[in-house]
This record gives sequence, C-alpha cells and structure tokens, in this order.
Amino acid sequence: MPVAAVRRAGVLGLVLLAAGGVELAAAQGALAAVVELRPDPTFRADPALELR
Repeated sequence: MPVAAVRRAGVLGLVLLAAGGVELAAAQGALAAVVELRPDPTFRADPALELR
C-alpha cells in the first residue's frame, strides 16, 4: 500500500485496515477449523467392523 494512500486515509483508515485484518484472520481460523472437522472422504472403514 503506497505511503501517500495511507496518509490520505488517515488514522481512521489505518484503524479500519487493522480491524479488517483481525476479522480476516478470525475468518481464516474459523475456515481452518471447519476443514479440520470435515471427515476424510478417502477414509474407508474396515468392512469386518461395520454393523450389519
């Protein structure tokens, strides 16, 4: 981000930019948690252990 653009944005712009970065990091963390909880589609249970 060019320095001139940051100076034009002022303090409020920097605060909003920082808040957006925190929000983005939180969203990425939530997405990573969802991906981790998803079952592995390549996993195959042992047929001998399956309930009939």
